[in-house]
Amino acid sequence: MEKGDICIYINNYGTSNILIPNLADNNPGMGGTQFEMFLLCQLLKERGIPFTLLLTHPQKTVDNIEYILVKDIDDAFVYCNKHLIKHLILRANDGLKNLDALENTKIIYWIHNFIDYSSATKIAKSKKVERVVFVSQEEADFYYDHDISKKGVVIFNAIPKVKKEHEQEKENIVAFIGDISPYKMLDKLTALWPRIIRKVPDAKLLVLGSGDLYGKGKKFGEFGIAEEQYEKKVLKPLIKHKVLDTVIFQGLVKNNMSDLISRAKITVFFNPIETFCIAATDSIKNKVPVICPKSTGYCDVVRKQTGYLFRNKNQALRKIISVLKNNDKWLIADNDLHYLDNFYSEIFLERWLSLFDNLANQKPPKISHKNNIFVNNKFLVISLRRIRTVFHLPNGFSRIGIKWYMKKLLKRN
Repeated sequence: MEKGDICIYINNYGTSNILIPNLADNNPGMGGTQFEMFLLCQLLKERGIPFTLLLTHPQKTVDNIEYILVKDIDDAFVYCNKHLIKHLILRANDGLKNLDALENTKIIYWIHNFIDYSSATKIAKSKKVERVVFVSQEEADFYYDHDISKKGVVIFNAIPKVKKEHEQEKENIVAFIGDISPYKMLDKLTALWPRIIRKVPDAKLLVLGSGDLYGKGKKFGEFGIAEEQYEKKVLKPLIKHKVLDTVIFQGLVKNNMSDLISRAKITVFFNPIETFCIAATDSIKNKVPVICPKSTGYCDVVRKQTGYLFRNKNQALRKIISVLKNNDKWLIADNDLHYLDNFYSEIFLERWLSLFDNLANQKPPKISHKNNIFVNNKFLVISLRRIRTVFHLPNGFSRIGIKWYMKKLLKRN
């Protein structure tokens, strides 16, 4: 493999002020997308695999990874054309509107976030896009009835290895981990919090995350917790029921995430559309069980021994209260964590190297679905794929296509 074979573009605005350590051991406080992309760069360098890294801002790393500064994705395309780059790794939807500007470079789209029907269709049809990397099997299954899956491979996100043993007695602490934004749905948890406090008066909610995790320069509200309007939504039930003092907003966490997570009895998530959820694995590997929706990436990273998958908020509420009141005593053993080995950096790198090898040898991608048909209405996706195959129907007859066209129809009316 030569240096011009692989190029990685990262818009590192918001992380450029962070000194990047050995990411295989620790996340220094950056968003999951940047973490995974910088980790891949570190692992490739350690293995001696040549690659080119394009960044939008200067970045310090402990191992001084070489990079080239570009203004934006358009400038990155210019660089690829000039230097005859064979493959460019991008997060979806970077550069999607301007793919025709590339001459001979082929794109590997790394799908860290769910994309809509129009984006998926453009990626599926574009001759510039050679591969699509899904970060979990459940994410790949979400698109199983759409032609984007024909370019797809599954490479699970990598997670930091370091975990600590904590034997201290647990207080009644509930943890939330993630960006304080509408996408992560902290407001769903704070809406239930007064009811939890009524049942468990000594409960505490520990919020580990920032309202500006991805460095977008948002205007914060009065309390400096999140974007102004969303902050009001998060805090309204806490202030109304006078339980704000039972919530600890820790802010952006850098090097002591493990210590903070380990204080909690449980970690709770409400966002139903996680592609993988690194934060869930952060909790589990520290032997703190997870309560989360029975959907998407959670179903790949949460097992019966390490978490509870709920179908609605009332199930979540009952489970939270039950655990805090010690009606459900949850002890995670070392043997319960062996499946996390599938997400560590060694396997992550080997799967990427296998992808590069398959591209070099022009081996087509192969992807199948996970046989849990009652998760995310997967039976519908499987049925639609079969119907599309038999009748040669277009992408519009996929689940995401039908949903997209229905939304357009409703807007017109």
